[in-house]
Amino acid sequence: MNPDYLATLDALRRAFGPASETPLLVDIMAKHFGRPGTISMLDVGIGNGVSARKVAEGLSRNGIHVELTGIDPYLPPSAYQLNWPRKPHLAASGLASFDPGSTYDVVNATQCLYYLGDESAALRKLASLVSPGGILTITVWDDGCTLKKIHDAYLAPGRPSPSGMGVSRALAGVPSLTGPSQVYRFAGTIRLAGNDGTILDAILDIAGRGAGSTGEARLRAKAYLRSLGTTAPRRNAIVTAGRAAEGAGI
Repeated sequence: MNPDYLATLDALRRAFGPASETPLLVDIMAKHFGRPGTISMLDVGIGNGVSARKVAEGLSRNGIHVELTGIDPYLPPSAYQLNWPRKPHLAASGLASFDPGSTYDVVNATQCLYYLGDESAALRKLASLVSPGGILTITVWDDGCTLKKIHDAYLAPGRPSPSGMGVSRALAGVPSLTGPSQVYRFAGTIRLAGNDGTILDAILDIAGRGAGSTGEARLRAKAYLRSLGTTAPRRNAIVTAGRAAEGAGI
């Protein structure tokens, strides 16, 4: 993530309603491990680190302490300056080139699957980094989300972004994962602030990143956003899949 993109993302996050999927993500992870202890976590596309820190803090309140590694091709200085529960290991790296020589109890990829290139290759790489007995968590825009609607209908027609069920179906073909994946859904809102141009542009920039959309397409998308009034739906899916513990099934 480059600095301009991170600034745009921060502007959009400030427009999100008070509801957050972070408590749901924390609950999923806490229930998977089921007891206090220490786990290792890889956060892919960590950005400024704010979301990852909230997850680590939530798990800490459940007695689960996180040894965090975060990767992002463009790590901003602010990621290092956060007040982390435990000091993380941060690396300016993309997923494809990341080779830690180890695996993690949790591999978390929040709203970054769209930017990781070939989806099948990215899912296989994410799964390969999960330790036996661990869990993979992937958050994407789901059907009904304004960002997905803008991307699919206006900015990248014919190239739909993966929905929760789409990611779930794709994970079924990853041999290192076990059992059916689970899809958890979250519903919130985006405050359009009376059609404030800054928020509308932030939505278009995030939804259209890498889409190569034309100026005309952005104008049509902005007109659609203006038609929504002061709020728009935000719909996310958290898709989870586990990796069998060593010796399972033997």
